[in-house]
Order: sequence, then structure tokens, then C-alpha cells
Amino acid sequence: KIREDCRFVYITHDLNFALSRQTSEYLIIRPTSEPELIDISEGVPNDIAAQVLSAASFSIYAKNLIFCEGTESSLDQQLLRSYYNNRITAVIPVGSCRDVIRCATTFDEQQLLANTNSLGIIDRDYWPNAFFDSLPKNITVLPAHEIESLFCNEQIFTCISKHLGKSESEANQLYQDFLSDANSKFNSGLFNKQVSERFRARIEHFLRESVNGFSVSNDLEEMKKSHYEILSPENWKTKPENIFDEEVTLLNNGQRGNPVDFLNLFPGKVYFPILVSKIGISRDTYIDLVCQALEATEGKELFTLGNELRSTLDTLLPLAG
Repeated sequence: KIREDCRFVYITHDLNFALSRQTSEYLIIRPTSEPELIDISEGVPNDIAAQVLSAASFSIYAKNLIFCEGTESSLDQQLLRSYYNNRITAVIPVGSCRDVIRCATTFDEQQLLANTNSLGIIDRDYWPNAFFDSLPKNITVLPAHEIESLFCNEQIFTCISKHLGKSESEANQLYQDFLSDANSKFNSGLFNKQVSERFRARIEHFLRESVNGFSVSNDLEEMKKSHYEILSPENWKTKPENIFDEEVTLLNNGQRGNPVDFLNLFPGKVYFPILVSKIGISRDTYIDLVCQALEATEGKELFTLGNELRSTLDTLLPLAG
């Protein structure tokens, strides 16, 4: 506005940033063709978005965009791409929990791509319920601490065990043995680490929400006082020491409660190796079996197993579109 005599040219790969500029002129530059002026008043054409996002799995036919945590080589995208295995759904790993929320929300609110739906899937991790309550409508939280925890779901384990020749009663007993051994991992130091992580996540969310309440005034001393009062622990609705005690109680109950609570609260990276050892296979073999079964077509050896696994995951993961 200050320099109306100037033209500003932004060169970027960031769709979010590009679409935040107040301009109607967008020029697409490709290495092997002439520059192309495009009209994106009704959304970015999917083929262009695919190139800009550099997502190898991003089909120009994609109607459902699912953003997840991790990278192209992460376990998140491996499982989710096997589950959402169709031509019109693209699973795009974008990094952290915050990155997933940012991408899914921006694509949903600004309709960056024409005729698409966007969805974000994040780990439950150590986040408090207050954080989940604040999430946009198109963000889904895994029904487990992280993706490794999801692989340890009892129904998934039972399906794999029976496929490998175990009876249902054997599978049930093996799963109970797993829970017992997994619980035993979280004693003293490792248990305390979980308390610390949950306490930190809860405080972090509280502080993030609190600083949004900061206001600026002409009186610097008055502003200093109001800022301090917002962050002062004695003014918190729940005192820090009570938050700490609540998290200890929650984790203790999770160890003594049902398997779902345990998988929600404790990180699967610790106990996933214990689970697969109960049926005598490696972690990678277990993962490959689940993913290959989900992708198996009718007539293939793993098709029946895939249907059973999909029925379970249908109750745990959001439906695309």
C-alpha cells in the first residue's frame, strides 16, 4: 500500500503462502514448458497442486486429501495408504501434529484445490483433552497413542494370530501376556517420563491458550501487570501441582484399566516389539502382513484377512470423503 508504484513478485512452492497474497494473477513456471497464467478463483487445478506439493502418490484424480504425521518413509503413511487404497484418495505425510492441522485446515477453509475434501489425522500422543476439544472439525485423533499403538489393537492382533494358525483362545491368552509384559515396562523412570511428558503437553496447551488473551494498552505498567496475572500459577483454574497429580492418577488407572486406555496413554514404540514376539514374527513382518492384506484384491491369498482387518479399522479410522 505504501509503494503503489511497485509491482511485487512472489516466487514460492508454498501453496498456502501463494494463496494468501492479494492478487488475481498466478503464473505457473515449469522447467520444460512455457510459463502459464492461470485463474484459480475456483481452486488450484489438481495436476498443478500435485507438482507443487511434490507428492508422488498425489493422483490428479484425488478427491480426498488425507494429511498425516511423519514422512514418506514413516509407518503412518504406510498403514494409511494401505487402508485408504483407492484412486481418489491421497495420503500426504507433512511432518508434525501442528503441520497436519495447518495443512488440513488451510485446504479446507480456503478450498485450495477444486472439488476436494481434506482431512487431518494426528497421533493422540501426550495431548490433553482440552487440546482435542479445540481441534477443527476435519481433524481426527488416532484412537491410540501413536501409529505403533494402533498396530497393537487387540482385534488386529487376533486377526493376525488366527491367520498364523492360532486358535481364538490362544490369541486371547497371548494378548493378555502381552499386556502384562507391556505394563511392566512402565515402571519407575519410564513411568515418570510419561508423567512429565503429559504434564508438559498440558501446560504447553494452557500457556498457548493463555497468551492469546494478551491485550495491549497505553499504560506499560498496567499491561505488564495484566500479562503477569494471566500467566501467574496462582490464577490458574487448576494449580500446577494438581495437574501433575491428575496425570499420575490417569496413568495409574490406564495401567490397571482396559487395554484401550493403555494403548491411548502409553507410547507403542516401547511395547510393539513385545506384541510381535508373542506370535514369533518380526515387527516388519507384522507390518507388511497387515498392509499387504489391506491391499489384497479378491482372489488373492490375503483377501479374507484384509477384509477382517478393514472391518476393525473402519471403527478406528475416519472414512474418507
